[in-house]
Amino acid sequence: MKKLVLVLLVLIALIGVASAQCSCVAFYTNCTTDLPSYAIFKMTSQVQGDGLVVADRDIKMPSPDNFVYSKGKIKTKYCCVDANGNPGQQLKMHTHGTGSYEETSDVSYNLNNTVAKLAFNDSATMTRAATSLDVQQRVQNVDVQWKEDICMKDYQIGAAMRERYYAAESVTKTTKGDITSVATKTNASETNTGYGSMNMSVDSNFNGWGHFGVLATDSKTTFVDVSEDYFGSYTMKKTASIKVPKKPYKYKPTKDWLPCDNPEEWCDEFLKKCPSCPNIKEW
Repeated sequence: MKKLVLVLLVLIALIGVASAQCSCVAFYTNCTTDLPSYAIFKMTSQVQGDGLVVADRDIKMPSPDNFVYSKGKIKTKYCCVDANGNPGQQLKMHTHGTGSYEETSDVSYNLNNTVAKLAFNDSATMTRAATSLDVQQRVQNVDVQWKEDICMKDYQIGAAMRERYYAAESVTKTTKGDITSVATKTNASETNTGYGSMNMSVDSNFNGWGHFGVLATDSKTTFVDVSEDYFGSYTMKKTASIKVPKKPYKYKPTKDWLPCDNPEEWCDEFLKKCPSCPNIKEW
């Protein structure tokens, strides 16, 4: 007998102006925006059951980049969105597979005038098994290995972190992460430099392909490039932190210059060096 328990709570509050979207064309260049005084997003999810799972979450939020302070009040505020409209902060989560699945997660975003924070806490257990689906009075047998993918990005400081499981028979994991943006304050007498920070921690057991990556770049130079892949049965514990003061950028990106690191690129290089090895991407 199949069972399913689903609890979903979502709270959204936008106060200040009607729109929270930034319309900037580049970093620190003509970046005035109608960013609201504060915005709140909260989502709590509990899921338990057996069958087919396909879940996607893509959260893109603006963040304050710098502001002018005059006579005790904020005079002008700027945001960070590049030439393609990429936001200040982004969290992408994807899961699919068949079998037993249990997940508890919390996602929150809080913008309080000159500080923005996007955070999540995700715990999940998944075990592969074939399942039968009754689709339009036809029984379909489905058997799909598990894929779990979490990517965080901060376009202001050029940082990205990723946790990924692919072709997995089973995964048990707890992942936590957050992105914080503190705007640079400028007044007539001084400038207090703001900063951006990103943190991720992973504690997992899996049977399949596990990946962990960290990237820090300004689109021209890569400062941090961590890419780790594990094939088989592993226990994996990882923590990573980045904190960078903000500074003006002199370039105008013309594409999404901050991708999550790509495990498939490593796999392609591996297959070139070992053409007789099995194609891991086809597991």
